[in-house]
Amino acid sequence: HNFICMRVITTANQKNGAGVLAVPLCRAAMLKHYETDALYIIPSSVHELIVMLPEEVEGREEQVLAMISEVNADKSVIAECDVLSNKLYKITKETIEVYE
Repeated sequence: HNFICMRVITTANQKNGAGVLAVPLCRAAMLKHYETDALYIIPSSVHELIVMLPEEVEGREEQVLAMISEVNADKSVIAECDVLSNKLYKITKETIEVYE
């Protein structure tokens, strides 16, 4: 297919939600929720993460990285102070892989 389904993860108050990526228990809960062994994550801002399933991203990592850079460069979409990185992360229960 030609699209990538993106799911947003944040906190109840929609503030500082990207921090859950650093918490192993939260990563395990995301994997369990989506019934998968791996997920791709975009830290879209300090407030949320965008989550994608492997079958939607694998083989398209460069395309996703280009999209991340394009969106982060557009200050009408995200404030500069809220940008975390232009990286794509792949998480499993044991690891976090970084694509740059």
